[in-house]
Amino acid sequence: MMVTTMTASLTSTRFGDIEIADDAIIEFQDGLVGLPGSRYALLPPDPTAPDGGRGPFRWLQSMDDPAIALPVTQPQRFFPDYVVDVDEGEIPSGLRDLADPSAASAWVTVRAAARLEDFVVNLRAPLIVAGGRGWQVINRAEDAALRAPLPLGSATSDAPSGDAAA
Repeated sequence: MMVTTMTASLTSTRFGDIEIADDAIIEFQDGLVGLPGSRYALLPPDPTAPDGGRGPFRWLQSMDDPAIALPVTQPQRFFPDYVVDVDEGEIPSGLRDLADPSAASAWVTVRAAARLEDFVVNLRAPLIVAGGRGWQVINRAEDAALRAPLPLGSATSDAPSGDAAA
């Protein structure tokens, strides 16, 4: 039996013409704070990168505005004890209704800089992703900083370019 993967085409100002698998597209029903649109794609790792695509950074590419692409990472790669603590009344209904909450993954935006030691991540407003849907939530955990410096010992060489901002 032949399996067909559906794709969407996009001409990104950062990456040029790209094909995006439909299962990589995430619908953020409430959008992302400060950004237009609600459809984004979590781009796959680049296997041609020096690290073979195993680095900690990915790109969240807007499907609505080809000029918007945000570097993101999974916070546990840098902050092993990271937790998301959301007030009960602030949990979005779609997130609350997940059949398997353990299937959700947390991502945080990265503010890139010219020097790796100046990179920061937003631990306060993580993106929770599950089954093609996403939610940006406010993390009430006491140590969830808005601009947390990345621990240098955990960083790899495949960092996104410095012209992107969270």
